[in-house]
Amino acid sequence: MKKSLLKVMLAIVVLLSTTMNAQIKNTKTEEVKISGNCGMCKKTIEKAGNIKDIASVDWNKETKIATLIYDAKKTNQEEILKRIASAGYDSEKISAPDAIYNNLPGCCQYDRTAKENSKDSKTVATIEKVETVKISGNCGMCKKTIEKAGTIEGISKVEWNKETKIATLTYDDTKTNKDEILKRIAKAGYDSELFKAKDKDYDNLPGCCQYDRE
Repeated sequence: MKKSLLKVMLAIVVLLSTTMNAQIKNTKTEEVKISGNCGMCKKTIEKAGNIKDIASVDWNKETKIATLIYDAKKTNQEEILKRIASAGYDSEKISAPDAIYNNLPGCCQYDRTAKENSKDSKTVATIEKVETVKISGNCGMCKKTIEKAGTIEGISKVEWNKETKIATLTYDDTKTNKDEILKRIAKAGYDSELFKAKDKDYDNLPGCCQYDRE
């Protein structure tokens, strides 16, 4: 009974995979090595590279080989690998920004020796400017909301200290700036030195997050 059920489940997986690939036109299939460790890495890599009806990524955590199947008229290998690098994962050709790699869960922080020894790899979304700014808030929930509002993969990262109320903004200044980051945080309900949240956005915060507005 168990063997029969397993066969049925495998058949369903194969059918779904075949159906997905059948929806991708002008298909091109390539294999490329992508660094990673675990099942969580597999999920993130595949999610970053997949686009419905355009690209499908299947990564093997044992061999570290990803099979890319894509519509060659709508995308290419480099574009897929850039999206995967922006999620924190190095490939043979494109390396993830250090700030994004460092933000991966501990179990996903693979050995980057290959990256350091590679002369051909590119680094995408170079994050180079760092500034600090005071942002109002109270608790861990505030921290989560502030950082989520200001962080964009491969472009900006925000780290807020709930004790000092100081946020460290790290960003690619060719793609965004401090004002744009703080505007997004204000829209989430949090005042900074430069931008104040609208009253309705502040009022919409949970009670524990409604900080003292000077």
